[in-house]
Amino acid sequence: MRTHKQTVKNKITNNGYIENDISLTRLKQISKKYNVLTSGKSKTDIALLLFTIRGNALSTDDLQEIHKLLPSKQKEEARKMIVHQIETPINNYKGMWKPAFKPLHEMSRREMIINLRKFRDAWENNTGRNQDLSEEKLAGDISDKALRERLKYYYSKSAKHQAANWIRDESQ
Repeated sequence: MRTHKQTVKNKITNNGYIENDISLTRLKQISKKYNVLTSGKSKTDIALLLFTIRGNALSTDDLQEIHKLLPSKQKEEARKMIVHQIETPINNYKGMWKPAFKPLHEMSRREMIINLRKFRDAWENNTGRNQDLSEEKLAGDISDKALRERLKYYYSKSAKHQAANWIRDESQ
């Protein structure tokens, strides 16, 4: 639920888009959610930083909240992303995302490694990008804490959005 400082005022523009005035507090919350540092930056700078660094991992709702603050080129790109996300819902993440089957702190090292292998293989097969999770690294060079951190990402909403956007872009 939004507090008074987080209020978003919606405006319908001449071109039919809903634009909003987002508070600095809300913008900082979104930045924190996506691990983007914002200290000493203006609303416009924060929105551009978010879009530049995490644009592909932003949810439709978060994109809708920040797009008004973006420069015209990025604003148009964000609008296209919003429309594409709405028009092309993704239900099959091709193994690149799934909900955690149990809390990370309850997973054994073996379970973490098995799940990381599945995510690694899915991401590498679908994107062609190396996930830097070699068998040697998984077999012993990486701590349980580091395994949990990696898995935390793969089970996150950011990974879900990123996987969905990758699949959408691939299907075009």
